[in-house]
Parts: sequence; structure tokens; C-alpha cells
Amino acid sequence: MRSIPFISGLSVLLGFSAAAQLPIVLQTAPESAGWHERSISHDGLTRWFLLYRPVALPERAPVLLLLHGGTGSMRTIFRSSAGATREWPYLAEREKFLLVVPNGVSPDTGDTYGDSQNWNDLRAPGSDRETTADDIGFINWLIDHAVVQELADPLRVYLTGASNGGGLTQRFVMNHAGKVAAAASFISNLPLDNEKFREPSRPVPFLFGHGTEDPMMLYGGVDGVFRSAEDTLVWWAARNGTAPLPGAEIFFPDLNPNDFCRIGRRRFEPLSGGAPVEHLRVVGGGHSMPSILHQSSTSPVFLNLVGRQCRDAENAVVTWEFMSQFSIPLQPQLELSVIAPAQPGLPTFLNLEFKGGYPSGSATLEGREAFDSDHPWTELASVALDELGGARFPEISHSGDAPKKYFYRASTQPKSD
Repeated sequence: MRSIPFISGLSVLLGFSAAAQLPIVLQTAPESAGWHERSISHDGLTRWFLLYRPVALPERAPVLLLLHGGTGSMRTIFRSSAGATREWPYLAEREKFLLVVPNGVSPDTGDTYGDSQNWNDLRAPGSDRETTADDIGFINWLIDHAVVQELADPLRVYLTGASNGGGLTQRFVMNHAGKVAAAASFISNLPLDNEKFREPSRPVPFLFGHGTEDPMMLYGGVDGVFRSAEDTLVWWAARNGTAPLPGAEIFFPDLNPNDFCRIGRRRFEPLSGGAPVEHLRVVGGGHSMPSILHQSSTSPVFLNLVGRQCRDAENAVVTWEFMSQFSIPLQPQLELSVIAPAQPGLPTFLNLEFKGGYPSGSATLEGREAFDSDHPWTELASVALDELGGARFPEISHSGDAPKKYFYRASTQPKSD
């Protein structure tokens, strides 16, 4: 058990004290290592996903959700010609994180299992290859499933995708920023604002990557449809509370001069309370992600459609190194919200607000009259926490002859059902 003590405003105002305890909740061990294919019923559809569990995965390990691109699937991104995404299972095994790979929905047939799938990303309704599936709810369910059933760490949930999957990554962070420790979106520009846009509830560290010669998602954007790559960065930098301009661009070593590409890296530094935005500018790169080990298809038709692949860095490794340095901060606070002044013979009513717990977890409030072993803790209330780890406990009443001092503690637990 990990314990983090704190003193709340109650101790100052009323002579009360409090302590927060953060237990690690353990459950029945999940199934064996390796690949597992699963389905669930969600929003009237059978939704499919792959899960890769490394050998000797520790309890409360990180979890990464990997979103395929448009017209792809949870299977095609690991085929021999898929390119950079093939590295993720190997990286999951080396770094010991749970890898979850969901499948989109076919906009042509509504099939949820096939290999020509799309995501309901941020593009305005009526766009090409649009689906109306509740992909935001599906990804949210997968995160909860990983935390509850697979014993993943709710403080280290990471999300990444490319192209259409990069668009859904950005949309999910807009909707559920409290549940994501860091995110990465590649070869995907923001569209113009529409009703799908939301203001993120908190800054989330974000890595982006764009090819300057991308023939499918133009670096400079599409008038009236998509922002440019630079404007996409500026939009997220503003939401993340960063400096308005990035620092100097630093180029990766040119490991493969024959690829005619270079990778530059820039960073928008966070200001107080903000989160960084980093950018990989693949100069000369097309609609693909860099990889040293995994070459995309070299067929003339594919190259004409997608453009060049840069071979100077391993995109999965760079992405993991960026994301894995972040976790959702767990900073429990028990705060006084309302107090009715005590009068002789009348009860005192307290409303207590809890903040900084596990995203979508729970918190339990306990109290006792003295801080010694002769006075056991009594459970006063238990509440479900929101995605930012906060909630208000029900009103607590103390009779007029209660002791002047009363001690509180709040325990926070990961989501368990």
C-alpha cells in the first residue's frame, strides 16, 4: 500500500486533520501472455479489438491504445508491408505495457470486423467515408476494461493513431482528457471547427508528426476543410497552455541518406500548469511514419499514392519515449466546501469535496474522534470519482455535543467495476 499524507483546509479552520491513503487494488489475474481477440456489444454494434499481453507483465502496468488509419484495421497494421506500426508488439514486450488495438467500422457496409474500416473522427458530418459509430464511447470502454479486467495503471493510459486514427486520437482527448496521460497523433491535421469539437478538460502532453510532402493529408491544409499542420499545432498549444512559439528545431541524424527525408523535432514548452506539445516534421516525408526496421510497401502504385517513408527513426520508439515519461498526477485533496456554524445543541453540517484521485475511480471518507488506536476509523461515505478524480461527498452531520476535533481521511481506489 502506498500512503500520501496531506493536510486539508479543515485542519486550519476547525482543528480537524486528514490523511489520504492510495491503495493498489488487486483482482483476479488476467489471462495468459500473447495475442487475444475479443468482442463486446457497444451502442448496438459488436465491436472488436486485439489485446497483446507481454510475458511477465507487472500488475498495474501502463496501457497503450493503438488506432489504425482509415481503410485499415486492427490486423492490417501488423502486416509485412504495414511499416512503422509493426514495431509496437515488439516494443510492448520489451517495455512491458499492455497493447490494445481496436477495430473501426466500415462506412460502406457497417461491418465491424473487416479490414477496410474507419473511425468517427473530428471531420464534420457528411464527410467522405463517415461513420456514425460511437467510437469515443468504445475507446472509453476499452480504457475502463484495461483498468478493471487487465489491471492496467489508470494513471498511465496512452493513446496514439495515424491518419484517421490520429484524428480520433485528437477527438478522444477533447472529450476525455482526464483519462489520458499522454497522446500522439500522426499525419492528421485538425479539420475546421464543427459540432464535434470540445475544449479539453485538462492539458494533455501531445506528440504530433507530419510529412511535408504528404499527398493525402497536405501539410499546408485544404482550404475550407482541414487546417494546416502548423495551425493544428497552434490549436493544441493554446489548449495545453504552452509558449506561443516552439523552440529551435533539432534534426535527427540522417541515418539513411537514400530515403531523401530528414526529421526535425520542435517543442512548445509548457507554461505554469500546462503540458508540452512536440512535433516531428518529416521533411520530404509522405503519408507514412518513419521506421528503420519496418519498410512500407515499395510498389509504384503505393508510393505514388502515399509518398516517401523516412528511414531515420523508429516512430514507435520515439512515441513511447515521449509518452511514457508522463503520468496523470495523483494529488489527493480533501477540501471544505460549506459549513454551518455550530450552535449549542444543534448539529454541524459539512460538505467535503475530494480532488486529485484516480480517474473514474472511487473515494471513501472515514473519520474518528481521536488519532489513536482506541478510536477506530468509521466509514462515513463512499463516492464515485469523475474523470478528473474528483467528487463531492454527501453532507456529513455532527451533533452539537460532538468533540471539537474530528479526524478525517480519504482513500482513493482505481475503478473496479
